[in-house]
Formats: sequence, C-alpha cells, structure tokens
Amino acid sequence: SSDLRVAAVKAMELLKPYEGETISKAVEFYIAHSLRFRNAPSVKKIIEEFIPEREKLNQRETNIAELRQRLNVFARTFGERKLADITVEELTEWLRNPTWGARSQIHYRRRVSMLYDYAIKRRWCEVNTAALLDNPEVEDSDVETFNVEECEIGRAHV
Repeated sequence: SSDLRVAAVKAMELLKPYEGETISKAVEFYIAHSLRFRNAPSVKKIIEEFIPEREKLNQRETNIAELRQRLNVFARTFGERKLADITVEELTEWLRNPTWGARSQIHYRRRVSMLYDYAIKRRWCEVNTAALLDNPEVEDSDVETFNVEECEIGRAHV
C-alpha cells in the first residue's frame, strides 16, 4: 500500500546515518528488546509477587518490612509501568530525591535492583536499570564515644 511505502521511506531516512542498517534489522531489534516485554506485569504486580517470595526465604521481618516500604515508594511513581520501560534518566531522577540522604538513596537503589533481578529471571525485562546507576558518596562521620558519667547524664535527660 502507499501508506506502507511512505512509512518504509521514513524508516530508511531515520536509518540513513547508520551505514548498513536495514528496516528488517531495526524491527528485529525492536521485537527483541521492547515488544517481547509487552505482556510483562506492571511494577505494582511484580512487587505483589516479589515480597511473598522474599518472605519464603525466611528473611527477618524487619528486612521484609523495609523492602516492602521502599518498593511501595517506588510503586507510587512507577506502579502502573513496566520495568523494561523505565529509563535510566527516570530512575536516576527518582533516586536523587532531594529529601533523601545518600544512604537512603543507596538503600532504595539496592531494593529496586533486587526487584529488577527478580523480573529478569522471569523474563519480564532484560536489563537491571538500577544496577547501571552509581551510588552517591557517603560521608563517614566520626564515631562518638561516651564514658559512664556522660551516659548517666544523658540518661537523666531522657
């Protein structure tokens, strides 16, 4: 059809700067890296499956609670999306939340990375986008020590 010919010409124009590339190669790549994840569950659905799986591994309740809390925050932004569709830029912007300190950003990144790994094993995405990001630098603070007298004074103020 004439519409198909017009679309093919436009596609070839887009591929022109990439010598040797063809419409067929572009379509094969698109199918392999995008369309195959079309039926993957949403982030929210993956979290609903992932948390019980982690619970089966006999992890401490505090670890599960922290995982649930952080992934629920992630789901507030990306819950209806597919993991494969979240870009590095979007995830970077989300993780660099100015209200979170460096350690919080690291913990969020680690938990989201676990979710990506889970999804990769189930072929719901191909790349762990969270693993591509660098952790922020964390300033180590000096450890304070108190003698018994200072502890007693602190306890009196509580």
